[in-house]
Amino acid sequence: MKKIYLFACVVLATFGTQAQDSASVIFAIDMNDVTNISTDGVTLAGNVQDNMSGGCTEWTPGCSFMTDDDGDGVYTLRVMVLKGTYEYKYVNGTAWGNNEGPGLSTECGVDDNNGAFNRTLDLTNAPAGKDTIIGPFKYDSCAVSSIQVTSVERALDQQLGMKVTPNPASEAALLSFINERGQTFRMTMTTMTGAIVRSETATGSSIAIPRNDLPAGLYFVTMTNADGQRATRKLIFR
Repeated sequence: MKKIYLFACVVLATFGTQAQDSASVIFAIDMNDVTNISTDGVTLAGNVQDNMSGGCTEWTPGCSFMTDDDGDGVYTLRVMVLKGTYEYKYVNGTAWGNNEGPGLSTECGVDDNNGAFNRTLDLTNAPAGKDTIIGPFKYDSCAVSSIQVTSVERALDQQLGMKVTPNPASEAALLSFINERGQTFRMTMTTMTGAIVRSETATGSSIAIPRNDLPAGLYFVTMTNADGQRATRKLIFR
């Protein structure tokens, strides 16, 4: 019993330390001034990726996808990040070559040794128990966007536990979620440019999403409740 007790104490202490050393972060980037937003999506890349939820290797574009839940042109990504200092940048797509950097400066970044700049991030004193919102900045600029970003959708996202399977899908996918209170939701499915391709009311705990005549590509499935709170998942049809 003594060994089990000691093991439990170690596990609890480790878990508590990890929770204390992590921060909930919302990255936000305003893409409204970008003429052609990539159909592959908007992503984040940096040495922060190795230290945040999502399982992405550092400096890997095309892994940490961002979404525009409300169609206002500001793309966001919410993750848990270990406290520390980092460098990062946003990518208009999923590969290097169409990323920000030349438009940045020492005002908001550091030299990336490739003729451009990386954004910097200091989370050493990020508060526990609430979201730290980074930006939104304008793409490839140190300027701050006038569009406000809130964390109202966080509670709903955690509550629903939305899953899309299979993903990627060929002919159809199933959106499943927890709906213990029997809420009524509005499900909308949008393209990367924010165009709505499907919309329906949901009252159960799952929605079938047939492909029908939709072209291959990345889509966003958003659930909105009566209070206007949103939760979003990516869906890829191949």
